[in-house]
Amino acid sequence: VFLLSGNPPFYDETDDDDYENHDKNLFRKILAGDYEFDSPYWDDISDSAKSLVARLMEVDQDQRLTAQEAINHEWISGGAASDKNIKENVCAQIEKNFARAKWKVLLFLLFSRKPFLIQFHRSCVVLALCRKSKRK
Repeated sequence: VFLLSGNPPFYDETDDDDYENHDKNLFRKILAGDYEFDSPYWDDISDSAKSLVARLMEVDQDQRLTAQEAINHEWISGGAASDKNIKENVCAQIEKNFARAKWKVLLFLLFSRKPFLIQFHRSCVVLALCRKSKRK
């Protein structure tokens, strides 16, 4: 999902500084399968890819695709993937998300003094890789 649109599938839009409340809202959305294919991020993504994502994120595990079913899905096994190059848009969105996430992590570290530097470092690595691929 993240590599198709540049966005995480679940997010909490509240600007609440109460991180515990934020995490609860996010967890509730995950359990409920509360996600959307937001425009403009998903506008260039094929219906077949959206179908695969929706089936993989199905809340009911009996309805969710197995690994074998996912491999056999038309978007992976057939020619249903779009020929449109989405790398530039996805990288731009990833950069925006990580920039926002870095600030949130920094503020959280500042106020809580908890050691979440590993998560921050991972964000920086992904951002650097995205920027590197952009230059090529």
